[in-house]
Amino acid sequence: HINYIREIAGVDHVGIGAGYDGINKVPESLEDPSRYPNLVAEILKDSNWNETDISKLVGGNIIRVFEEVEKIRDDLRDMEPIEEEIHPEDLRGKTNCTYFFD
Repeated sequence: HINYIREIAGVDHVGIGAGYDGINKVPESLEDPSRYPNLVAEILKDSNWNETDISKLVGGNIIRVFEEVEKIRDDLRDMEPIEEEIHPEDLRGKTNCTYFFD
């Protein structure tokens, strides 16, 4: 699964988490997140992966995303909320409202 996601989205957009919720069966040697070193060792056998890629996989990507989110938060900190009313015709029967701004 990790290689497939990497192939589709790229190494900068793949990561692993620690949640085992909602699964009944786990791969041998991956019974819980403490076994992730086994996973990393197996991935490193694949010549498509290097240490930089592994660093992104095991936390680098999520840290990068959080840093980008925090930068946007900081950039928008002093921005006043948009209080414009949306004309009902613009909702076109939607039960939720999504408003985009430049």
